[in-house]
Amino acid sequence: MIFGYLLLFIILVRGPIEKTDKENYEKIFFAAGIFLIIYGIYQRFILYPRLEVFLQTVESPIIDIGNYTAYIKRHRILGFYISPNIFAIIPLMFTYNYLKKLRLGYILFTITFLIMLYLTRSFNLIIFFTILLFSCIKRKYWKLIIISITVVIIILFLSRRSSFQDGSIANPIKMRIKNYHSAVNIFFRSPFIGHGISSFKDLYPKFKIKGSNDIKYTHNIILQHLCDGGVIFLLLFLYLIYTIYKKLPANERYFPTAILVHNLFSFSFYSSSVFLLFFVYYY
Repeated sequence: MIFGYLLLFIILVRGPIEKTDKENYEKIFFAAGIFLIIYGIYQRFILYPRLEVFLQTVESPIIDIGNYTAYIKRHRILGFYISPNIFAIIPLMFTYNYLKKLRLGYILFTITFLIMLYLTRSFNLIIFFTILLFSCIKRKYWKLIIISITVVIIILFLSRRSSFQDGSIANPIKMRIKNYHSAVNIFFRSPFIGHGISSFKDLYPKFKIKGSNDIKYTHNIILQHLCDGGVIFLLLFLYLIYTIYKKLPANERYFPTAILVHNLFSFSFYSSSVFLLFFVYYY
């Protein structure tokens, strides 16, 4: 709730600040990003350990609140959001524009990325960061690239290697393939106008493949739009993205591209804070 009001404040002051000093506007977002990172660290090292102890003392199934309990046990931080994958992207969106202008900005942003990777254990962040590495390659930051990739591999191996065990419902690759298969079947039932906004979560149980996980979103923005609004809805969305890219210089397209690619494997655009902020930033 507090962060919702903070977000509303940022949007309301965007116009006046942007007309006077865009740098101040970016500083406000940067401060919000730092606040989120600090809160995530608080969750990881103070709140979650306390919740773990509490859950161990209570046997009632009423305490098991689904994914949230699972995230606590696996030490995947949510922040203020419903998924670690969504939380992972927000501080990076908030801090990028400010940090990239600093002398050591790319190093500081890489550190921010690694902190969020450690807190959320989100595989989708790897995809996001890979796209951004192209801008580093162009600037020949080879040491930064090599160190970043090495640290990423170590963090993921130590924190989520169990997710790739056979039969693990936490395996992101196998689950995505099954989720996409169900989404395609739903789409072909009404390919032109879809089934209605947020209809996927109601239709998914009927098309769910045996052994797949329970989800409310397709974890792919294209399939999500096809299920919700069909081809027409997707074309409108793509046109909106096209108008944004048309305005941006080539060297400023890496970050929005990384966010869009991230949404091919996640559902952060179905969090209003991500979707709204994306267009506040770039439209």
